[in-house]
Amino acid sequence: MLADAQPYLVSAPWLLLSPALALVALLLSINVLGVALDDLLRSEAAR
Repeated sequence: MLADAQPYLVSAPWLLLSPALALVALLLSINVLGVALDDLLRSEAAR
């Protein structure tokens, strides 16, 4: 999706916004899930 919007970045930069925000949201959610899973597994191992 980002590659498709590349030729139009100068005339329509908002085309880049939604796929970029979707990627950022996906990566942040995976990171938060990983941290939560790490905390859960570390607390289980400490018992």
